[in-house]
Amino acid sequence: MMRIVSSEHLLSPKTPELSECEYGLIVAWHAFARWMTRCAAAAGAPDLTPVDILVLHHVAHRRSDKRVPDICFVLDIEDTHVVTYSLRKLTRAGFVTSRRHGKEALYRITDAGWSWCQKYRQVRDACLIPIFSGNATENAELARTAEMLRTLSGRYDQAARAATTTPLPPTNSDDSNPQRLSETQWRIPLDQIDRHSAAQLADALVTELTARGYPAAEAVVGFDAIALWGCPDEAVLSAALAAVGAKARSARLAAAAPDSDPSMPSPHSRTHELPLIVTPETAPDLATVAEALGRTPESVLDTFLACTFTVAAVGFLPGFPFLEGLPETLVLPRRANPRLKVPAGSVAIAQRMACIYPWESPGGWHLIGRTPVTLFDPTAMPPARLRPGDRVRFVLREESR
Repeated sequence: MMRIVSSEHLLSPKTPELSECEYGLIVAWHAFARWMTRCAAAAGAPDLTPVDILVLHHVAHRRSDKRVPDICFVLDIEDTHVVTYSLRKLTRAGFVTSRRHGKEALYRITDAGWSWCQKYRQVRDACLIPIFSGNATENAELARTAEMLRTLSGRYDQAARAATTTPLPPTNSDDSNPQRLSETQWRIPLDQIDRHSAAQLADALVTELTARGYPAAEAVVGFDAIALWGCPDEAVLSAALAAVGAKARSARLAAAAPDSDPSMPSPHSRTHELPLIVTPETAPDLATVAEALGRTPESVLDTFLACTFTVAAVGFLPGFPFLEGLPETLVLPRRANPRLKVPAGSVAIAQRMACIYPWESPGGWHLIGRTPVTLFDPTAMPPARLRPGDRVRFVLREESR
């Protein structure tokens, strides 16, 4: 049977149909993106990208205020900077306006933006809708396709999370070499570098690349690698890595020393003691967590407060820390039904980690308390309170329990 694919070398014997589906997704996405940009141009906005158009239509949805995390969640955009950039562009175009609500920015469609959306719909009604028959059979097929696409998006998101946290199998190549992800993006394996040294290495690498003519370089520390943006030249990157290699080598030697204790913090890491408020309102999952673990809520909380966590990475939302150090006795899966809104400051656990939600956002972790500490302040430098390698302890506030 002939398969219609574009990457035969990725074909899996287990499910060759998946490669056919992926090719369908590729051509459908490019056709959809081409349609959106040309429809937007016909409506009078030729400079909008597909992401700009999607963001603008969602801001217009029900003409209600929207926050950046909400837009990212609905459109399944992981990088908040992408949405923020589009919103700035749409604001300059006069399609969107913003106002402050505490420390958050709320975005709303303007009259000009709403008028453009109506023109976009007129073009859509004239050029796209007539292609479809609108009969019950075709509409049912479209509904089934939509359901399958949502299922596929969930599976690809699951695979993306696994790719972030699961090491690649060993190969004959030097695993310490940078791995190119795109024209300007790289993955730099951390090997045995501790969390804080990795943060220092990322800072030093950005400084070195800036000095070598790449001021847009940006590095983010992940669980087992540094993600780097803004350097298309492999030779320059290799030279920059060599220039800061002494720090990496010394960190590896320290980690490999026979008398070193991997549980001890880096001598340059910071320790934060964060207040924890535990009440029925701030810890709605504490009782169910205790029941699932066969313990009392008090013993779960005592075990949690005895932990010293290490910030493994900061991501998902600005300032959102992933905390390593949760003991085996508190390990349990994520919630079966994620919440659409988790209050800012919520402290949660899931699987082998703890976290703190710096903003109100969707989330599927178990909420066992809340901290009043602000984790991300865009006016501060650096804006994130915590960084990889920092130590975190929680201290129970008096009004708790």
